[in-house]
This record gives sequence, structure tokens and C-alpha cells, in this order.
Amino acid sequence: MGGLLLTRITEIYYPTLAAVGVPLNLVTIVILSRGKCGLSKCITRYLLGMAAAELMVLITDVIIRSIVELYFPQSFFTITPMCSVNWVLAGAGTTISVWFTVGFTIDRFVAIRCQKLRTKYCTERTASVVLGTFQMTLRDMKTQ
Repeated sequence: MGGLLLTRITEIYYPTLAAVGVPLNLVTIVILSRGKCGLSKCITRYLLGMAAAELMVLITDVIIRSIVELYFPQSFFTITPMCSVNWVLAGAGTTISVWFTVGFTIDRFVAIRCQKLRTKYCTERTASVVLGTFQMTLRDMKTQ
């Protein structure tokens, strides 16, 4: 009984999440890329990274792994190499999304609480270095 209810909820929840999440993340990326939304370049850089990472999670984890496996169990994505690639991308997307959020939180903490460090740390260059470092660290962790 409980498994059937969970399956029914999943059949509604994941397609709804994908139908709403993918277009909204794409719109967010377009709006932030224009740079005319009144945010500092540092904040814009973090939010762009977070939106791109969330889009990756939606595509790999929600659409390919959950929806395709639910509705098309014998599809192209169940072939072993494709399945392995998707598992790695889904894990990488989730991990990088979390670390981008951590980096943004630290940046906002410094901006609010550490006034002397704020002018040196809260810059577009620092945001790029932090986001790039997280990506490179994740890549190195996945190859080991």
C-alpha cells in the first residue's frame, strides 16, 4: 500500500518539478547573464553558478534518472555506459550545487559581519576563484 502511494506521488512530483524547474532556471540564467538586475557582480556570479548547477541536477537527476527510469525503463539511458555517465553527472551536479551554496553563504557572511575584509573578499574575481576551485576540487575527487 505504501509503495503504491509513493509511486503515485513520484509520478506527479518529478514531472511537475521538471516542468517548472527547468524553464525557471533557464530564465534565471538569462536574466542574471544580462547583468542588469541591480546586484553586485559578485552576487551575480554566485547566483549564476548556483542556477547552472541546479539546472544540471534537474536534467541529470530528475529528468534522466527519475522520469526516464520511471516511464521508460528499457530506454537508451539504461545501457551500462550511459547509466554510469548519468550517475556521475547527477552526483557531480548535486555536490557542486551544495558547494556553490556554501561558497555563497560564506561570501554573504563576510559581507555582513566582516566589514574590513569585505572590500577585499567580496569581489567578482574572488567569486570566480571560489567557484572554479570548487569545480576543480570536485573533478579531482571524481577521478580518484
